[in-house]
Amino acid sequence: MLDVLPIEFDQLGFVRGRIGNANGYSAPAAVFRTKDDRWVTLAGSTNALYAANCRAIGRPDLIEDVRFSSNDLRVKHARELNEIFSAWCAEHALDEVLVEFAAAQGTIAPIYSIDQIAGDPQAKAR
Repeated sequence: MLDVLPIEFDQLGFVRGRIGNANGYSAPAAVFRTKDDRWVTLAGSTNALYAANCRAIGRPDLIEDVRFSSNDLRVKHARELNEIFSAWCAEHALDEVLVEFAAAQGTIAPIYSIDQIAGDPQAKAR
């Protein structure tokens, strides 16, 4: 019960509905499939992180779009933003995705399957 859900309910009487793999507090933020059938998770609620994520997918135009100028506005347009980022990830292999986001200082991470965990140098070391 460390999430904001109990506070929303207690203080506002608000019952948040299910949203699947998306994040209801920032956008874009969800789990996306890559071209090579791997998975990544993306988040970043600040304007600086949002801008880095947009640069990572080659869409700096989204940074200046007034519909996405703040996190609360991005959350209102989450479906559209998540579709844009999902489509981009679907066109690129995991390694490409990670390289582009690292270069742009974006906020993304792989979601490992068991074969990736077994092959990870840190997991092996532990």
